[in-house]
Amino acid sequence: MSGRLEHAELETVSAPFVIDIVEELDLASLPDFRLVLEEATSAGVDVIVDLTRCEFVDGACVRELLLTQARVGLQDQRLVVISKPDTAIFFILRLIERQALTLYPTQQLGQIALQLP
Repeated sequence: MSGRLEHAELETVSAPFVIDIVEELDLASLPDFRLVLEEATSAGVDVIVDLTRCEFVDGACVRELLLTQARVGLQDQRLVVISKPDTAIFFILRLIERQALTLYPTQQLGQIALQLP
């Protein structure tokens, strides 16, 4: 795997599961990324994927985000993706957002959005 995936431990049942991506999300990291997303969605809480420290996202990993979005929607959960607005990742995800993903420029805004009905 070319990057490291970090996630916060759940403090309460209602707290979102935060996945902090600290390096590239490429084909080599896809199996680990998929496992972390599955762990997060099986926790039964909302999920935040923070890409602010990520420098590259492979198309296969974007697809995994879209599949996760579909999965959480069926489970009455929400997925929020965080990305810096001045990056190529943000631009690409912004195009996809119109179809499926919810994208915010900071984790604080993502947290606030999850508190809204």
